[in-house]
This record gives sequence, C-alpha cells and structure tokens, in this order.
Amino acid sequence: MTTQLAEALEGYPLYSQDGKGKEAVCRAVFALGAVRWFILEGNREDNDVILFGIVVGLMEDEYGYVSLNELSDVELDLSAQGLGQSGAKPPVARSCG
Repeated sequence: MTTQLAEALEGYPLYSQDGKGKEAVCRAVFALGAVRWFILEGNREDNDVILFGIVVGLMEDEYGYVSLNELSDVELDLSAQGLGQSGAKPPVARSCG
C-alpha cells in the first residue's frame, strides 16, 4: 500500500461509512481505461488491503469488496486495437464530490 493510499484511508476502516448512502466520502480512485473504482474505506489484512467501494464502467455499476492485490493484477488488453496492455493506475486520493 502506498503512503498516499494509507493516508487516504486513515479514519475510514471497513464499515465506517455504512448507512451513509450518498453522504459517503470517496477516499481514493483507481482507473483503468473507462473503468473507475471509487474506494470508500479499507483495512490492512496481513499482506493485503481489503477495500470497499463502487466500480463504474463495467457491464453494471456495483458496490463491493476488492483486495488491493487483486486490483493490482487487473489488466486491460487492447492489443487488437493497437494499444497494448494497461494495468490499473495508482490511486488518486481525493474526494469524489
């Protein structure tokens, strides 16, 4: 976990924003092509970080959990379009509002 992500999640452990609905605060954003993971909270667990947020830009927008290790393995293969492969970009710690 980067220092930037650790600072963004400080004070926002899992379930800390439960029930806030639209008042929940986005703590970090991961981007891959047109797909965005808006991270609301997270906890370090052993050698990983479990994150909760919403993913936008796939077949359906969806709230759920993702591990940082899992997210770092996501790749987009655009070789057929002549663009090669791309991985998820590092998080941008910022408010979603």
